[in-house]
Amino acid sequence: MPDNQMGVRRKSVAAPRHSQRVISKALTRRSLAAYYRPVKQYTVSDGKIVLRLQAAKEGGYVVTSPLEPQLITEAETVEEAFENARDALTALAASRRKLIRKLARAKA
Repeated sequence: MPDNQMGVRRKSVAAPRHSQRVISKALTRRSLAAYYRPVKQYTVSDGKIVLRLQAAKEGGYVVTSPLEPQLITEAETVEEAFENARDALTALAASRRKLIRKLARAKA
């Protein structure tokens, strides 16, 4: 016998320990928007660097790279994003060289 007027049977779900009934409903775009604010993201490249720009709440962008996970910086414009990313990549490379020298000395 159907559980409701439309002839749809409800799935029986094991009750949790506290014996409250579990109600689940399908997630829709509207229900997800209530919980998560959509974030504007852009992927841009200048032919040398690939950057992901994510709109920041306070304005500007948070800049990351899908190819270089340790690269994180901020910028107000796309041009500034590329300049800051180049500076960050230079600093990352220098830091890695220093770490490699330190590890080589410790190993020897």
